[in-house]
Amino acid sequence: MKIKSLYVLTLLLFSNLLLAHSNIKSSSPSDGEILDKSPEVISLAFLNPVKLIKFKLVSSDQNTVKTDFKPSMVDRSDFRIIPEELPNGQYTVFWTIMGVDGHKMKNEFKFKVMKMAETEHHDGHEH
Repeated sequence: MKIKSLYVLTLLLFSNLLLAHSNIKSSSPSDGEILDKSPEVISLAFLNPVKLIKFKLVSSDQNTVKTDFKPSMVDRSDFRIIPEELPNGQYTVFWTIMGVDGHKMKNEFKFKVMKMAETEHHDGHEH
């Protein structure tokens, strides 16, 4: 009987910890997505309201790309960041959030920009 009580208590403790931390629900572009043009906006949606405290967009040559990101002062579930025009290449988004309980979580995702207009001129033919 004691083992069953311990099991239930452990489940309750861990379920509360999981609820306190919000992970990403979706992003646009999504992880691994290949875009045919520079994204006008990068969107992050989280399962619960959080503060987005860090956001960095890095190109494959390790240069930080300029965006309009400002750290969040209020808890929200959805964030929209506008990047400068992106040339063809691979990009990594690094983000850090702070949940309502004060815990921080960070992660990253990648996407590629492959504008068709730039590849059409290489072989001299229109596609």
